[in-house]
Amino acid sequence: MRLLSFILFSFLMYNCITAQSNSFHLVKNGISPYQLVIQQDADLIELEAANILQKYLKETSGATLPITKNDKADTPFISIGKTSFADDIENKEILQIKSVDQSIIISGGEGRSIIFAVYHFIETFLNCKKRAPNEPAECPKNKNIQIQFPISIQEEPAFIYREVYSTAEQDQEYM
Repeated sequence: MRLLSFILFSFLMYNCITAQSNSFHLVKNGISPYQLVIQQDADLIELEAANILQKYLKETSGATLPITKNDKADTPFISIGKTSFADDIENKEILQIKSVDQSIIISGGEGRSIIFAVYHFIETFLNCKKRAPNEPAECPKNKNIQIQFPISIQEEPAFIYREVYSTAEQDQEYM
Protein backbone atom coordinates (compact mmCIF):
# COMPACT_ATOMS: atom_id res chain seq x y z
CA MET A 1 0.00 0.00 0.00
CA ARG A 2 2.87 2.38 0.78
CA LEU A 3 4.47 1.59 -2.55
CA LEU A 4 1.23 2.36 -4.39
CA SER A 5 0.87 5.64 -2.48
CA PHE A 6 4.46 6.57 -3.28
CA ILE A 7 3.99 5.83 -6.98
CA LEU A 8 0.76 7.83 -7.11
CA PHE A 9 2.36 10.74 -5.25
CA SER A 10 5.38 10.67 -7.60
CA PHE A 11 3.16 10.63 -10.65
CA LEU A 12 1.13 13.62 -9.42
CA MET A 13 4.27 15.60 -8.54
CA TYR A 14 5.78 14.88 -11.97
CA ASN A 15 2.61 16.15 -13.68
CA CYS A 16 2.64 19.33 -11.59
CA ILE A 17 6.28 20.01 -12.41
CA THR A 18 5.89 19.41 -16.15
CA ALA A 19 2.72 21.52 -16.29
CA GLN A 20 4.57 24.45 -14.75
CA SER A 21 7.45 24.17 -17.19
CA ASN A 22 5.09 25.02 -20.06
CA SER A 23 4.32 28.51 -18.88
CA PHE A 24 6.09 31.59 -20.20
CA HIS A 25 6.32 35.14 -18.95
CA LEU A 26 4.67 37.47 -21.40
CA VAL A 27 5.69 40.25 -19.00
CA LYS A 28 8.12 39.95 -16.09
CA ASN A 29 8.67 42.87 -13.68
CA GLY A 30 6.95 45.22 -16.14
CA ILE A 31 9.27 44.29 -19.03
CA SER A 32 8.47 42.05 -21.99
CA PRO A 33 10.75 40.45 -24.59
CA TYR A 34 7.73 40.13 -26.90
CA GLN A 35 6.84 42.28 -29.86
CA LEU A 36 3.53 42.66 -31.68
CA VAL A 37 3.87 41.60 -35.31
CA ILE A 38 1.51 42.64 -38.11
CA GLN A 39 1.93 42.07 -41.83
CA GLN A 40 3.79 44.57 -43.99
CA ASP A 41 0.61 45.71 -45.74
CA ALA A 42 -1.66 45.43 -42.70
CA ASP A 43 -5.11 46.93 -43.10
CA LEU A 44 -6.67 49.40 -40.65
CA ILE A 45 -8.43 46.64 -38.69
CA GLU A 46 -5.19 44.74 -38.07
CA LEU A 47 -3.45 47.95 -37.02
CA GLU A 48 -6.35 48.81 -34.71
CA ALA A 49 -6.21 45.29 -33.19
CA ALA A 50 -2.47 45.65 -32.52
CA ASN A 51 -3.01 49.08 -30.94
CA ILE A 52 -5.80 47.71 -28.71
CA LEU A 53 -3.61 44.87 -27.45
CA GLN A 54 -0.66 47.23 -26.93
CA LYS A 55 -2.90 49.61 -24.92
CA TYR A 56 -4.26 46.89 -22.63
CA LEU A 57 -0.85 45.29 -22.07
CA LYS A 58 0.53 48.69 -21.04
CA GLU A 59 -2.47 49.37 -18.82
CA THR A 60 -2.25 46.03 -17.00
CA SER A 61 1.51 45.51 -16.77
CA GLY A 62 3.23 48.77 -17.64
CA ALA A 63 5.07 47.07 -20.53
CA THR A 64 4.91 48.67 -23.98
CA LEU A 65 5.32 46.05 -26.67
CA PRO A 66 6.55 47.50 -29.97
CA ILE A 67 4.41 47.00 -33.07
CA THR A 68 6.50 45.82 -35.99
CA LYS A 69 5.65 45.08 -39.61
CA ASN A 70 7.88 42.06 -39.95
CA ASP A 71 7.11 38.48 -40.88
CA LYS A 72 10.51 37.25 -39.68
CA ALA A 73 10.58 37.99 -35.96
CA ASP A 74 13.69 36.92 -34.04
CA THR A 75 12.34 37.37 -30.52
CA PRO A 76 9.17 35.89 -29.08
CA PHE A 77 6.22 37.63 -30.68
CA ILE A 78 2.48 37.99 -30.76
CA SER A 79 1.35 37.82 -34.37
CA ILE A 80 -1.86 39.72 -35.07
CA GLY A 81 -3.88 39.28 -38.24
CA LYS A 82 -2.96 37.62 -41.50
CA THR A 83 0.79 37.36 -41.09
CA SER A 84 2.84 34.51 -42.53
CA PHE A 85 2.55 32.81 -39.11
CA ALA A 86 -1.28 32.67 -39.18
CA ASP A 87 -3.35 29.85 -40.63
CA ASP A 88 -5.60 30.52 -43.61
CA ILE A 89 -9.09 30.73 -42.16
CA GLU A 90 -11.91 30.02 -44.59
CA ASN A 91 -14.85 31.16 -42.44
CA LYS A 92 -14.69 34.93 -42.08
CA GLU A 93 -16.23 34.93 -38.58
CA ILE A 94 -13.84 32.48 -36.86
CA LEU A 95 -11.28 33.72 -34.37
CA GLN A 96 -8.14 31.78 -33.49
CA ILE A 97 -5.53 32.10 -30.74
CA LYS A 98 -2.73 29.57 -30.67
CA SER A 99 0.85 29.17 -29.54
CA VAL A 100 3.87 28.07 -31.52
CA ASP A 101 6.99 27.56 -29.42
CA GLN A 102 7.03 30.66 -27.19
CA SER A 103 5.09 32.86 -29.62
CA ILE A 104 1.37 33.55 -29.87
CA ILE A 105 -0.68 33.85 -33.06
CA ILE A 106 -3.95 35.81 -32.90
CA SER A 107 -5.92 35.66 -36.13
CA GLY A 108 -9.37 35.63 -37.59
CA GLY A 109 -11.27 35.40 -40.80
CA GLU A 110 -12.22 38.73 -42.30
CA GLY A 111 -13.48 42.01 -41.00
CA ARG A 112 -13.58 42.59 -37.26
CA SER A 113 -12.97 38.94 -36.29
CA ILE A 114 -9.30 39.81 -35.63
CA ILE A 115 -10.40 42.54 -33.21
CA PHE A 116 -12.76 40.08 -31.51
CA ALA A 117 -9.83 37.64 -31.22
CA VAL A 118 -7.69 40.34 -29.57
CA TYR A 119 -10.46 41.16 -27.09
CA HIS A 120 -10.84 37.44 -26.37
CA PHE A 121 -7.10 37.29 -25.62
CA ILE A 122 -7.35 40.37 -23.38
CA GLU A 123 -10.26 38.91 -21.44
CA THR A 124 -8.79 35.41 -21.15
CA PHE A 125 -5.11 36.09 -20.46
CA LEU A 126 -5.05 39.63 -19.03
CA ASN A 127 -8.26 39.11 -17.01
CA CYS A 128 -9.81 42.39 -18.17
CA LYS A 129 -13.58 42.59 -17.94
CA LYS A 130 -15.88 44.99 -19.76
CA ARG A 131 -19.01 44.87 -17.62
CA ALA A 132 -21.13 47.61 -19.20
CA PRO A 133 -21.16 49.78 -22.30
CA ASN A 134 -19.71 53.27 -22.05
CA GLU A 135 -17.70 52.24 -18.99
CA PRO A 136 -13.95 51.49 -18.99
CA ALA A 137 -12.84 47.88 -18.73
CA GLU A 138 -11.67 46.65 -15.34
CA CYS A 139 -8.10 45.38 -15.64
CA PRO A 140 -6.08 44.09 -12.72
CA LYS A 141 -2.58 45.52 -12.48
CA ASN A 142 0.00 42.78 -12.88
CA LYS A 143 3.70 43.39 -13.60
CA ASN A 144 4.14 39.64 -14.14
CA ILE A 145 1.91 38.05 -16.76
CA GLN A 146 2.51 34.36 -17.16
CA ILE A 147 0.77 32.36 -19.87
CA GLN A 148 0.29 28.61 -19.86
CA PHE A 149 1.27 26.97 -23.15
CA PRO A 150 0.13 25.38 -25.37
CA ILE A 151 -2.73 27.63 -26.41
CA SER A 152 -5.29 26.36 -28.88
CA ILE A 153 -8.49 28.39 -29.12
CA GLN A 154 -10.73 28.48 -32.17
CA GLU A 155 -14.22 29.87 -31.88
CA GLU A 156 -17.04 30.56 -34.24
CA PRO A 157 -19.94 32.78 -33.15
CA ALA A 158 -23.29 31.10 -32.67
CA PHE A 159 -24.79 33.77 -34.91
CA ILE A 160 -23.17 36.25 -37.27
CA TYR A 161 -25.22 39.37 -36.55
CA ARG A 162 -23.54 41.49 -33.86
CA GLU A 163 -25.66 44.64 -33.87
CA VAL A 164 -27.08 45.92 -30.60
CA TYR A 165 -29.72 48.63 -30.46
CA SER A 166 -28.92 50.41 -27.22
CA THR A 167 -26.47 52.88 -25.79
CA ALA A 168 -23.85 50.15 -26.34
CA GLU A 169 -23.76 51.19 -30.01
CA GLN A 170 -21.75 54.26 -29.06
CA ASP A 171 -19.03 52.22 -27.33
CA GLN A 172 -16.73 50.77 -29.99
CA GLU A 173 -15.10 48.38 -27.51
CA TYR A 174 -18.45 46.93 -26.53
CA MET A 175 -19.41 46.25 -30.11
